[in-house]
Order: sequence, then structure tokens, then C-alpha cells
Amino acid sequence: MRQARLVQGPNGSPGPGPGQDDRPSPAADGLTHPSYRADIDGLRALAVMAVMIYHAFPKGMKGGYTGVDAFFVISGFLISSIIFKSLEGGCFSVAHFYSRRIRRIFPALALVLAASLAFGFIALLADEFQRLGWHVLAGAGFVANFAYWAESGYFDISAKAKPLLHLWSLGVEEQFYIVWPLLAWLGWRLPLRPLLLVSILALASFALALLAMRTTPVAAFYAPHLRFWELLAGALLAASLGRGVTVPLFAQHSLAKAQHLLNAWRLPSLRLGDLASVVGLALLVFGFVAINKKVAFPGATALVPVMGTALLIAAGPLALVNRKFLAQPALVWLGLISYPLYLWHWPLLSFARIVEDSTPTRWLRLILLVIAVVLAWLTMRFVERPLRFGGSGRLKVGLLLAMLLLIAGTGLGVYHSQGLPERLQAWQARKTHAVPNLLQDPGYTRSPRFAQVFGQVAPIKTRDFMLTAGPADQPRLAILGDSHANRLHIGLAEVGELALLNLGRGTCPPLLDVDITLIDGEAFHCQPLTRQTLDYAMASPEVSALLLNTFYAAYDRDVLMVGADGGAVDLPQALALTLAYVLQGGKPVVLVLDVPEVPRGCYKSARRFPVWQVGEPALCLVPQAQQQALNAQLLSALTPELRAHPLLTILDSSEVLCRKGRCGEIDPGNYLYTSDGNHLNALGTKRVGAWLAARLRPILAAH
Repeated sequence: MRQARLVQGPNGSPGPGPGQDDRPSPAADGLTHPSYRADIDGLRALAVMAVMIYHAFPKGMKGGYTGVDAFFVISGFLISSIIFKSLEGGCFSVAHFYSRRIRRIFPALALVLAASLAFGFIALLADEFQRLGWHVLAGAGFVANFAYWAESGYFDISAKAKPLLHLWSLGVEEQFYIVWPLLAWLGWRLPLRPLLLVSILALASFALALLAMRTTPVAAFYAPHLRFWELLAGALLAASLGRGVTVPLFAQHSLAKAQHLLNAWRLPSLRLGDLASVVGLALLVFGFVAINKKVAFPGATALVPVMGTALLIAAGPLALVNRKFLAQPALVWLGLISYPLYLWHWPLLSFARIVEDSTPTRWLRLILLVIAVVLAWLTMRFVERPLRFGGSGRLKVGLLLAMLLLIAGTGLGVYHSQGLPERLQAWQARKTHAVPNLLQDPGYTRSPRFAQVFGQVAPIKTRDFMLTAGPADQPRLAILGDSHANRLHIGLAEVGELALLNLGRGTCPPLLDVDITLIDGEAFHCQPLTRQTLDYAMASPEVSALLLNTFYAAYDRDVLMVGADGGAVDLPQALALTLAYVLQGGKPVVLVLDVPEVPRGCYKSARRFPVWQVGEPALCLVPQAQQQALNAQLLSALTPELRAHPLLTILDSSEVLCRKGRCGEIDPGNYLYTSDGNHLNALGTKRVGAWLAARLRPILAAH
């Protein structure tokens, strides 16, 4: 049986490429290295440019983030080519492999992490710097994807305010290279051919990723095993194009027929590799411009950039697009600095947004991209090359490990010091308090309660609330509502004496047959989930009483409330109908009026540079009369009979958050809210929880 390849690199071997390889750079050896492929450097440049344009000008290239998927394929191809070649030659060494990875990855990463910490010290407020310290620790440990996965809940801050968010992809890649060399070695020893081994692993990872897209889409984005199929797509190329790999007879016939068709179409000069390169570039560009945030991603959609990249690599350096476009010197040069360029560009853009407290101007974003290119070149020239090439390999590896451990330890210290608040002068008088991101109990989708509450409703892990707290042998108080109700659950759970059950979905009020749509059209699929949570709480013997709370003001102002008939909803009327409905269950119902909202603009500080010259923001307060008027309007549709119902209790949180006719930030030494002005922080939930527990005790005892 003849060996068949779509194309092959110089000397019959596929060449390494996207910055994650171990070859000498062409600038160092005059492009004479036998396995060098300039077109792959050009492909790396194309991918990094797409990512940079998306990050700087998202409306200009809405799918530019798929450049990361292209990097995964390129990296999988190049590193797997090296592994297979070493295994074939009988010279594979795990220690040598990881030594080369350390010398390749650590220098630029350590520099960017250290620079981020240094800039954060002089530019970030305490909570911002504390968060950066945690992210530096995660980045240095190559677990950034897990860190950001854990933070991807309803209360998460904007991605643009995370200067090291892009390191999630490096985490996925390095986690792959922890297990892949060992699996490849094992497969080689067993005798399991590389092509079969990679195919099985890639199909398994892809199938799990498709399943995760239906149930836990955030996991599908960050979980390493659900992204490995993209790197394995590159490994599949390496296995199928490598030396000594036999292509099945049917594949040989298919390739021959494809070339025959090209000849029949009177395109004898167009080789199959040329066609593959054209189609591959078309798929890649299509992904850059057509995929957007409204499209489910990654999942099956990620096949577009993955297949496009794979076709371009498989087409080989002599293919039309690769030869005429990707091998151009400018793209090759940019591809050579693509790794440090990827590391530098996002922190620059993110820090600018944080310091400006808004999106930087177009000119500033463009200037920052140019600065990123300059920093990337300097990094390659004066940091990467000296540490990567040359002698003293063990000494350099030891030095790099020590450097990264030192940076990780510094990040941990910044985190535990709460962001070094002593740097700030004016803010030392008032303390901020973080908020735990509590959404679901572990394994909540496998609990019997989940099946009863959700039924056929697909969960949204980042928005759904299903939490329990307190004694397990007592009937529970069901806290129903959105994220504001979840804050009440957190506060009551800290008191510790009540058995609690928190059910709901973020941006979904606990109102009967009311759905929510944002002004831009985004829907949260509140129904039928909200009705099912109400029905469960009314009927379940594990629930002793119901507590309803939500961000009422937002639903009367910021969103579109849609009724079962598709028409607009009157909030007071919807509340009255919901209360009348749940009272039919014969259980006590507690309506908690929402916490006073304060203008979020009052949290904006007079940020200066350096940060310790920051001015303290104004005290965030609203008149108590204003809050009373809002509450009166909300309750206006309740009939006298409904208000006097023996099972209904209405509690006003203004009792604990108002003082001397003003509501909101009434504590002179501590902030009680997060900077959005409506969610309580950890101290706020504790205070409101203690007040609420005292009010609930006699109500629950009486029933």
C-alpha cells in the first residue's frame, strides 16, 4: 500500500510553527532550518491580527476571537510533529520536551506578568489590584482558564476589566501538553498507530464539547478537555502527514478523484493543495467576520476556524495562498513575534479601559496596538532568544522556574493583602467588601429537586440560583427571585439558624407569567422556570414559607416585561396577581421590598496617576422619601383584602439601610454596596441578613 500525503514540507517532514515550536527562528539562521515553513508563521500572524482587531475594535471584526482556535490547531500540529518525529527516531525524552517548553513559554510570560503587577501597583485601586494578584497567580500556574471559569457567574465583572483574561487559552494549551506527550508515548509503545489514537481522542473531546454546549456553555469555553479536540485536530494533521504513516486505500482514491475533477474542470494548473489553501483561507476569514456573540460558540461553530486552519496547514508551503500570501515577509515577521504580541496586547487595552473608566478612543487603541508590536519585538529580541537558545539549558530552566514561582508568590501576596490598600490615602477611611459568587450547590443538576424545579427548562449555569443552607432536617424558607434575592439568601445563610432554599434566575423577577427581554433583544427565558419555582415552593413539603424579592426598580425601567399574551406588563398588577396566586398554597409569604438603589455614578473616584493620589468618591445616598414613593407605587395594585391576608407579611429593607431621612451608603467606615449601586456587598448582605432573620423568626414561629 502506497503512502499518500496531501502535501509535505521540505525534506518530507511537516514543519513547526506558531511560536509554540522549538525550532531556531528564521531570523537566527537565515531561513535555512530544514523544517522551517514560512507560511505557518504567516498563518500565526493572521490569527493574532484577528484577535487584536477584535479586542481593540470589536465591531470591525466580530469573530476575531476565533483566531485563538486557529492558534490551538497550529500549536497541536507543530508540537505533535516534534513528538511523533522524536518517537519515530527513538529519541523522545519527556524531560527534554518540558525543558524546551519552559524555555519557550516562560520568558515572555514572566515578563508580562511582572509588568502587569508593576503597573497595577501604581494604577489600580485596592479591589482591582487584589483581583489582578489572583489572576497573576492563576496565569503563572497555567490554570487561568479554571480561575475565569469559576468567576463566570452572574456577579462577575466585565471581561474588559481583567488584564490577564487572555491567559485562559495558554492555560488550556499547557494543560494539553501535560498529558499529550505521555499519551502519545503510551500509544506508540502499545502499538496504537498515532492516527488512530489522535482520532479517538479528538472525537471523544468534540462529542463532550457538543454535549456541554447544551448544558454548560461556560464549561465548553473554558474546560480543557472540551477544548482539546482543537489541538488534537492539529495533532491529527501531524499524524496523517508525518513520516511512516500509511493512508488508507479509500483515502488515496478520494484524493486522486478530487485531482481528476480539477483536471476535468480544465484547471490542470490548480493542484489539490491550491484548492485546499483557498478554501481554508475562505473558512478562516468567514469565521473572523461572520461568527459573533449571538452565535453559540465554541461547539460545532468552532469547526469553521479549525477546519480552515487545518486546510491551510495541510495545503503545504507550495500551495497558492500559502506561497503568495502567507509567506510574505511582513506576515512572517509578525508571526515570529505572535506569542509575545498576544501576551502584550490585551493587558495594554484592558489597563487603558480601567484607568479611563470607559472605552479608550480609537486613536489610543490604535497606538496601544503599535506599542504592543514594539514590546513584542523587544521581548523576542532581548528576552526570548537569550533564554531560549544557546547553552546552559538546565541553568536557564531553573532560573525561569524560580522567576515564575517568585511572580506567582507575589501575586498571592497581593491577593492576601487585599490589594495593598495602604497605597491609597483618601480611601483608607472606608473599606470595600467583596461578594461571594454563590449560585448553585455542587452537583445541583443531579439532585431530585433540580428535576422537579427545572423540568425540561435548560439551565443557565451562570444565571441560575439553586442553593441550600442551614439545618438539613428542618423545612426550608424558599427565597425566590433574581440576584437581589440571592443576596438575601447569602445574608441569611451567614446568620446560620434558618433552613434556606434559594431558587431563581438572574434578571428574572418572581412574577407569574412574566418574561424579561433587554432593550437590545436579549432574552433570559424566565418562563416557564419562574412559574415552576413558584409552584414547587407552594407544593413541596420541604418548604415551610416563601420569601419574594427582586430588583423591582429595574423591571419598571431598564427592561421589557412581556406577559403570557406577548403584551406589556404592569409591574404593580403583576405583583398583586403573583401574591394572590402563591397565597393559595396555604404557606406564609414574605414580600421583602428591595434595598434602596443609589446612583452608580457616585462610586466613580477621581482617579489619578499614580493611584495613591485618588480622591474619595462622594457618599452615595438618596432621600428616604424617594424610596417610600417607589415602594408605594409598587404596592399600589394590592387590594385591602390582599394586604390584610393573614399569611402575607411585607418587610421594608429601608429599616436597616436608611438613617436620618437618607438611604444607601449610611456607614461612614464601610461601603455596603457594590459599585453598581444596587447589589449589596459582603458587609451589606450581613447587615441586611441579620435584620431580616430577626423579622422572620416570629413569622415562621407563628406558622
